[in-house]
Amino acid sequence: MKAGQVFASNLATIAAWCTHYGMPTSGTMAADDPVALTAALLDALAKNDAVITSGGAWSGEHDLVAGTLAGLGWRKVYHRVRLGPGKGAGFGIWQGKPVFILPGGPASNQMAFLQLALPGLHRLMGRPYPGLPVRPARLATAISGQRDWTQFVEGRFEWHDGELWVVPVQGPSRLRSMANCEGYIKIPEGTETLDAGALVFVQVLPDVPALHLTRSPAGDKV
Repeated sequence: MKAGQVFASNLATIAAWCTHYGMPTSGTMAADDPVALTAALLDALAKNDAVITSGGAWSGEHDLVAGTLAGLGWRKVYHRVRLGPGKGAGFGIWQGKPVFILPGGPASNQMAFLQLALPGLHRLMGRPYPGLPVRPARLATAISGQRDWTQFVEGRFEWHDGELWVVPVQGPSRLRSMANCEGYIKIPEGTETLDAGALVFVQVLPDVPALHLTRSPAGDKV
């Protein structure tokens, strides 16, 4: 690694999610250069049924993805959404193929993938229930939302007296919270607070150990 470089961890994460759901992937990296980016996009679009980009999604000096796709003649459906994290996400169609633009920050990248790209890919696969599965649970502690966008908070599951609870795991860093996450709590746009004890619907990540067990009303493992 040279100064100013970072590992392309988002590519590995997205590929792992796709592999989990039976979708083969190929990946490449392109410089923040219109010519190089155009060549990489054209190659990816020619060889794949759908394309997901990572990084370059916002409006900074090096955020060139949306502009490059516009130059290639894609039909933009949306770009920038009221979703936290993940506001820089976009989606469009290029010659009949879906293209998902994802932000570069790991938390924003994964959230935009799970909330926007994954359900779309599931639809293309013909899955009847796209996106992550959802389970009801009681909220262990109050959490705050946003007036202007839908917010997602990481959580972990616990059983108490035969009832499933979810504990928010907002830590000192987004990466630490992601590492400890078992499911995502959705706070709808305009909801400023979800109170402790509220019944919430949690998007469940795959293979959560606590959910491999059910509990009887007495709290016994079944």
